[in-house]
Amino acid sequence: MAADQIALLQKVQPDYRKELRELHIGDWQGQTWRQLERDYPELWQARLDDIVHVAPPSGESLLQMAERVRPVIMQIISAHIGEEIVIVAHGGVNRVVLLDAIGAPLKQLFHIEQDFGCHNVIDFFADGYTVVKKLNS
Repeated sequence: MAADQIALLQKVQPDYRKELRELHIGDWQGQTWRQLERDYPELWQARLDDIVHVAPPSGESLLQMAERVRPVIMQIISAHIGEEIVIVAHGGVNRVVLLDAIGAPLKQLFHIEQDFGCHNVIDFFADGYTVVKKLNS
């Protein structure tokens, strides 16, 4: 796991947070876009039209994920003011953090690319100001 490797290199103990897991897509897990279009045509189109609020069956909407992720991110940042922290997460979680950092709405989720294994650098200041210093590198 990437988190374990980073923690070992930094000589710190990783702190796993279930709230930082990727977007839960429920019954759609493992299915292709074509299968979803065929098996859930109306719900699939509704989700394409409103990814923020429409959830897959037994899954969560983007807003639900953001509401799960945001408090934990703020808790971690607040507990480490003036320190460097590393958060290892999936693309959806990363995108929510980045969108919040630049003040963009959740509907812009796919306007930010997140390659596998990439890293982002964000400065969070005590006054709430944020600067995205490095993206998708």
